[in-house]
Amino acid sequence: MDRGKGRGKGRERAEERAKERAEERAEERAEERFEKRAEKGSEERAKERAKERAKERAEKEAEERAKERAKERAEERAMERAEERFEKWAEERAEERAKERAKARAKARAEARAKEKEESAKSEHKKRNGNGSSSGSGSGSGSGKEKNIAVYWQYDLKDFMRGEIRLCHHGHSLYLHAVYDSRRRPREMNSEIVLPVNVDPWNISTKLSSRGLLTITAPLKTDVPEEKKR
Repeated sequence: MDRGKGRGKGRERAEERAKERAEERAEERAEERFEKRAEKGSEERAKERAKERAKERAEKEAEERAKERAKERAEERAMERAEERFEKWAEERAEERAKERAKARAKARAEARAKEKEESAKSEHKKRNGNGSSSGSGSGSGSGKEKNIAVYWQYDLKDFMRGEIRLCHHGHSLYLHAVYDSRRRPREMNSEIVLPVNVDPWNISTKLSSRGLLTITAPLKTDVPEEKKR
């Protein structure tokens, strides 16, 4: 009887241990499945976060590119408007100079005709009085070479870049235009250079130094008629 009871207790303990081991294995498998699901979920969340960050970077880059393009277009439009203003100003100044020169030529022709009439009247008066000859003294000037073979102008343009400076030739004048278009500190400079008659406008040269000093050099002609020099 005692042996039978001992064997029964042994089987019970074996069954309990087997049951415990089965529960432990089941718990281990459940933990493994949970860990796999957790890892899979964390990977998915990491992928989603990476996608979101990539999307944010792409949107930020696109926004920056759009701002840069808008800024470039604004600068181009500003430069176009400045060029239009400069061209309009240059045309107006050229028209004014042309009118002034036309008035000066008309005045000179009128004075020359008046002088011719006066000399003709004096000559007629002398002929009537029988004095056909006259004596007088005069002074002449020698036709030597010009001391200076060129003329030049200098402008301090240290506040402007090379691409912001323009020089154009219209008629017998040069028009200098420099513009720096900025919202904070815009700058603009306009200047008209009236060329002397004995300047060759087709051989004018310019030089911009590293310190922003613009030198405009115009060679002189040595074979200009005396009438034009007057």
